[in-house]
Amino acid sequence: DNVELIIKNISFNAKRNSNFLYKENHYFSHYSTAWQIAKDYPLTGVGLKNFRNFCNKKIYKEKVYPSFRNRNCSTHPHNLFFEIISELGFFGFIVFVSIFGYFFYVSIKNSFKFKNIFLFGNTIFLMTYFIPLLPRGSFFSNWNAMLFWTVFAISVYLINKDTKYA
Repeated sequence: DNVELIIKNISFNAKRNSNFLYKENHYFSHYSTAWQIAKDYPLTGVGLKNFRNFCNKKIYKEKVYPSFRNRNCSTHPHNLFFEIISELGFFGFIVFVSIFGYFFYVSIKNSFKFKNIFLFGNTIFLMTYFIPLLPRGSFFSNWNAMLFWTVFAISVYLINKDTKYA
């Protein structure tokens, strides 16, 4: 008997009475571990790039789907939101979402105001990094991050350039 969403356990496609994220995919073992870490360190998380230091604990393996228990640990959780929640906690998550929400709002507004298609394209590209449950590399330390932060810097430049001469 499957249930699509159990709010109490924050589980996706969970089997009834299960305490783990259930999906036949090793990424969900990372997500489950990250969620358990976030529940143990709710306010501030475990610190940037520290998922790798906490994911091997026995307590986190117990809450992972049995066939993926030996694959729950990695250098990062392979999802932006789970990475932020486990490493920065819910306080960091709120700050993170607020900053990028405001950035996307300003970017879209300025791209239409100044008819800047390049800024609009950059913003849409950056927004794809925030698609929920999509497996990704680390947000802070890999080539995906380098690409994200480079396009982000160009977008900030374009926003400042357009508003400076308005």
